[in-house]
Amino acid sequence: MARPLQLLTSKMFDAINEASYARVSRYTLPGKDNRYIMLLMGNNRRTRRIYLAWSKDGRRLESRRTPLVDRPPGTGQIAQAWYFPWRGRHYLIYHAHLTDSFQTANLYASEIDPAFEQPTLLGLFHDHTTAGPHNVAQMSPCFLEAQGKIYMYTNIGPRLNQKIALAVAEPDDPR
Repeated sequence: MARPLQLLTSKMFDAINEASYARVSRYTLPGKDNRYIMLLMGNNRRTRRIYLAWSKDGRRLESRRTPLVDRPPGTGQIAQAWYFPWRGRHYLIYHAHLTDSFQTANLYASEIDPAFEQPTLLGLFHDHTTAGPHNVAQMSPCFLEAQGKIYMYTNIGPRLNQKIALAVAEPDDPR
């Protein structure tokens, strides 16, 4: 029986005991011989943060051992980062649970340099109530750009009882 390929383990990072919610994108980091990046959630001493790994072939990964993105102020856990290159800049969109209400989650954005070394928190990107006044959470963003529009898919509602929502944006400035 063939052994399954194990791309990633928590041992590839400092002080984490869980590595999950990984998303892979095509992107070459300056100075590295890679074709793909992976953004994932790592549980670092009971706090979930975003971590980075990269691969040349999609089979063997190297990793940044320390967190790439820490939680925004007022939040306790973050996960499900989406890499969104747009108009020559690099963004990470992810959800974060509020410190005073784990059930409540919003989407936050950070801009990151091309080498994925210096994230800058931009702040709240999409409040959970934009999907409805009684919605408690907006999580797991996914973006597509087509025909001049940006489509954002997210999970909305309480964890483990969610629905999929769609938001469509038509940027004014084509640059």
